[in-house]
Amino acid sequence: MDFARLIARLRAILLNPRATWPEIAAEPSSIGSVYTGWVLWLAAITPLATFIGLGVFGMSAPFIGTMRFGFGALFGQMLSNYLLTLLLVFVMALIAAALAPSFGARNDRVQALKAIAYAWAPVWIVGVLHLIPLLGALT
Repeated sequence: MDFARLIARLRAILLNPRATWPEIAAEPSSIGSVYTGWVLWLAAITPLATFIGLGVFGMSAPFIGTMRFGFGALFGQMLSNYLLTLLLVFVMALIAAALAPSFGARNDRVQALKAIAYAWAPVWIVGVLHLIPLLGALT
């Protein structure tokens, strides 16, 4: 994995989306390459940050105080959130591809996956706020 390329693409999407989206649409890709080069890495940010944040700081609850969670519960939550995110991206891409003809576009699963995966990038990046559980509520 070329993390320098991933960071450069992320910066381009966030700072210059008008020029970056045509590049993304034009580059040859497959479902596997979008997942291995983009989705698998960025989708891990929020579950990993939540795992660390809740493991280190716990969660504050009114009238109860700080609640601590065991490693197993946190790991299970992290893994299930990650896997569900991977599945959700794929399902959303299938829905987008199926709806594309209604908007004058063609039904192309790879292009739909690229649109969903790259559009979610800012959301995944903001997921780092889950390192501090109180800030995680802002996402």
